[in-house]
Amino acid sequence: MSEFVRQLKISDILTLQSKQEIRRNISARPDECGELAKRFSLEAVRALNAEVTIHPWEGSGVRVHGTINADVVQRCVISLKPIEQKVRESFVSFFKQPGAQQGGQQGGQQEALQGDINIDTPVDIEDPEDITPEGIDLGELVAQQLSLVLDPYPHIPGAALPDSADTTTSRKSPFAVLQKQ
Repeated sequence: MSEFVRQLKISDILTLQSKQEIRRNISARPDECGELAKRFSLEAVRALNAEVTIHPWEGSGVRVHGTINADVVQRCVISLKPIEQKVRESFVSFFKQPGAQQGGQQGGQQEALQGDINIDTPVDIEDPEDITPEGIDLGELVAQQLSLVLDPYPHIPGAALPDSADTTTSRKSPFAVLQKQ
């Protein structure tokens, strides 16, 4: 079970063709932020929200694009001090009805995007996710996208490992006896 559930119901998806788009603003509650921090091994998730827009795509599918805004606290991998970071990242995901073939092509499809995403940038669509009978969990989608943009090795600018003694000069090389004098 996801820590951050914001379900887009299947009934909303089915009526999408006539609406052309659905917009949602979603925010994580403090308890959800705490659970997401545990899940992603963060010191804290102070805030997480996203603006998402859902468009029809390839007949029975949908394209979800949005922007994540988050305030997170990670640990510096060098000094272990907390680092506060603001995350602002755009994403695009594609979903299809189970069993539906999109656009008559298998993986590797290219589509130019419209709206808030650059229309000149083609997107590689290898394998869209299936829409479940319940719909699409936008909260879990946002959480997954957040995990992808987090710095895996956060460090405070200028942080450096402590100098260690140079062991190569204090220890004699095992090949020293082979050197000709």
